[in-house]
Amino acid sequence: MRETKVEKDKVKVPYFFIESYLDNMDCDYFKKKIDEGVKESSNKSFITNVKGRMTAWEYFKKDLKFLETIFPVLDYIDVNLNPPKYYLKDAWGVREGWGEYTSFHNHGNTAYFSGLIYLNDHDSKLEFPELDKNVIVKKDKVLIFSSFLMHGTKRNVIKEPKYAIAFNFDYIN
Repeated sequence: MRETKVEKDKVKVPYFFIESYLDNMDCDYFKKKIDEGVKESSNKSFITNVKGRMTAWEYFKKDLKFLETIFPVLDYIDVNLNPPKYYLKDAWGVREGWGEYTSFHNHGNTAYFSGLIYLNDHDSKLEFPELDKNVIVKKDKVLIFSSFLMHGTKRNVIKEPKYAIAFNFDYIN
């Protein structure tokens, strides 16, 4: 090899990150559904980036309460971000107990935007290293973000489990 040049840096790209709270969430309903879903044979516990208990990928995709809960968020996105057409690709429940965590990952080219709804207060934080941002887990908090953003958690060091619903929306071709 002769006259080899190598450049390595991060390219800045546009992204979005929304942090808000939802009104009138029935968190007990969703936590109960997650507790049921992690027992089903279709669960994805410990085999994905979630190193804890998890329902099947599409567990909440057709759940009317979940859809009604997320509609105000989608209305906000439609009015304020003017996105291309999109659809709910998947929505799953997460219950992370003591010692469990979510590996740092992104959703790359598999989704347009991703999000989480927290169902209880918890001492853990969701970290976004590229943004130098740590999000405190609070009941009724909703996060929506560009799917290519790296995110994850450290191990849960308290006895109480953390409950959340995670979801991805993708482009309609």
